[in-house]
Parts: sequence; structure tokens; C-alpha cells
Amino acid sequence: MDEFALFRMTFPENYFQEVPILQTNKTLKGEDLSLSEYYVWLGINLLMGCYGGISDRRDWWLSDPIHEFRGAPFCNTKWMSFKQFNAINAAMRFMDDASPGFEDKFHAVRKMIKLFNSHYSHNYSPSWISCLDESMSPWMDKFCPGFMCVPRTPHPFGNEYHTICDGDQGRPILWHAEIIEGKDRPKKENGKWAFPCKFKEAGNTKTRALMLRMTKPIHGQGKVVTMDSGFCVAAGIIALHKHGVFGQSLIKKRGRYWPENVPGDTIDTLGETMTFKQQIGSIDFLVHCTKDANYITKIMSSHGMLDEFRIIKVDFELAEFGGRSTIRNQFHVTIAPSTGLTTTTTEGMVQLALTKRGKQNGGQQDNSHSLLESRRLMQSTRRARNKPAEAQLKFRKELAAKMVENKLDNH
Repeated sequence: MDEFALFRMTFPENYFQEVPILQTNKTLKGEDLSLSEYYVWLGINLLMGCYGGISDRRDWWLSDPIHEFRGAPFCNTKWMSFKQFNAINAAMRFMDDASPGFEDKFHAVRKMIKLFNSHYSHNYSPSWISCLDESMSPWMDKFCPGFMCVPRTPHPFGNEYHTICDGDQGRPILWHAEIIEGKDRPKKENGKWAFPCKFKEAGNTKTRALMLRMTKPIHGQGKVVTMDSGFCVAAGIIALHKHGVFGQSLIKKRGRYWPENVPGDTIDTLGETMTFKQQIGSIDFLVHCTKDANYITKIMSSHGMLDEFRIIKVDFELAEFGGRSTIRNQFHVTIAPSTGLTTTTTEGMVQLALTKRGKQNGGQQDNSHSLLESRRLMQSTRRARNKPAEAQLKFRKELAAKMVENKLDNH
């Protein structure tokens, strides 16, 4: 299976046919845009994005001989004329629903994101462990809907997404994404949210509702979701457990205080590797601790350790709990693993974000500018065959080459 076949498998092609192509043809002058020509247009965008420093788009269609130090490194005329490329750009539409009766700055991309998530929900089964985190899609236009500035990230400006990815056996495949709307989240005329969250309406807090919403495709499957300290909420871990998902999150102080149900100051007196266990309702809530040279790493979860080890019995007072608790001698049960464009428009940027990047967190490694889900599958295949990983830029060029030279209209 080549790069183009993997791309067609990982992105909902029915969306291309039913929305962008159909809607673009309503205003496109000349012949209708076909699926094959759409991929040529997308491939040209990807290919031009591999080369920087070419500010004038017309340079890509010049008939002058290629010069080593000026202009573009190749000419796009053999795949598509400059006139047709501009016509498609001007007519391109990503939404077929009528505008709502209220201001919704994300209207043009809602269906795209919804179908992307639905495609993975119905066609992809994550492995036994996934990672929930935030990801940035770089964009320097501060007037774009949902524009964020997130310090201490590789790309601090742009749109931020909540993403969840497969995290086992070198398969960091993004299978659910949600754009963070922030202050641009739409409301109806009566002041209520235009698109309410059912988990929030059920009485969950904002963070707890987010955890439940992002993991909905694996509810009831007994799989594990690992998160960073932004999700270290005991009530969220318990809520996930009630929906059939084992949650685990790194624990950090919130200012001067530890999160609720985490006796951090008392745990700091413990040594080596131990687990503090308590019950919230009828559900076990555990804080796993590993002592390092200068600090103790703590992780909250509703499951035991993957590697069994002996727990030392220790008694101590817990002021936060208002009572007496005990770390008991026990062996924690292991969890059985399951098998598991260049553009300046908002909708164009979101399409690139969904087709071009994600989050790679298998093993807690941040790679917030990964290229494509199809590239991740290709890398997984190369790992299985004990071959070296392929460079991201090389993969993009090969994918773009197969897009612009596709023969779908001949089939």
C-alpha cells in the first residue's frame, strides 16, 4: 500500500465527494471539479508547502527555464493551469449546511471535524492505551476564529486542539480531535450555548466533561487513557471509570495546593515505589508514587500497575480526608491489553490541520508537528519490517507526487 492509498484510507473521502467537490462545482466556472482533479489541487498545495521563500505564487507556473537561484524549483503547468488553480481556490467551499440564525465563526468547519471524528470512530479501533493532550496548529493571523497564544510550546500561536492518539507499539494515530473555540464559542440569541455538551449538561465540570467527550468512542471497552497534569482531577478519573475507561494522569500542585483527594505532602515522606489506595464511592482511586533523587513522581488512576510489585504497609494521618487511611499489602492486578495547503482561510487551515498533523505521545514524546495519519501508518509498517523511519519531508513529497499524478478518473 503506497502513500496515496494510505491517505485515502485515513481521511473520509466521502466528505471530499459530498461537500467540497459538490459545493465548489456550484460556483466553479468551466468543467466540474472531479475527485481526481481535487486530489491534484490538494497535491499541488502540499508540494508547494515543501519549499519556503517563494512569496509570489505565479512563480510556480512560469514558463521560463528553471534557475538555480530564482523562482520556483519546478513548474506546475503540467498538472494544472494557473487559471484553473486560482478558479478552484476562489470557488472552494467546505460546508453544505445553511448558515445558522446566530453568529458561528466555526460554521464552515464543523461538518469537516465531525466527519473526521466519525470516520475514525467507525473504522479504527485504538489499542489498549491512548493519550489525551493539547496540540497546536500554527497560524499567525490573530484575527482567525479561535486564535490562541499558548506559551512554552514549539508553536505558540494559532489554533489549539484537544486530540487523543493511539499510544502503543509505535502507532501514534490521532483518532479524535476537537478545536478549542475559546471566546469565539457561539451562543444563541437567548444567551445559551449554540452547541451544548451533553456531559456538561449532566452536571459534570468543564474538565470532566471534556475527558468524557474525548473518550466517548472507547466508552465501555476497558481501555486506558493517559493524560498530563492538566487533567489531574480525581472526579474526572472516577467519571471515566464509570464509563468503562481507565484513566491515568500526572499529578502536579495547583499553585500551593495539591488536587483534591491527593495527600501530596504526606506522600512525599514515602520512599521507593509505592501506591496510595483509597475508595471514592465504590471505585478504587490510586496514587502511584516513584521516588527520584529530588522529587516524587505521582500519577493518579483507577487501575493498578502494569508490573506487579509488593506494597509496604504504612499508616498515617490524612488531614485532607478528615480520617485515617492505610496503604495495604497487596499486589495490584495488571490490566489485560486489548488488541487493539497552502491557504489563508479558516476552513483551509482546519483541513490542513486534520490531514497534516497531530500529536505523537506514545511514550510521552511531544511531536506536535507530525505530518499525516497515513505517514504514521507507513512508519508503523517500516518498524514492523525493521526498516529505518522515513523523513517527514520525503513522505510529503512522495504523497504529493502520487496525488498530482493520480489516475482516478480512468477507473
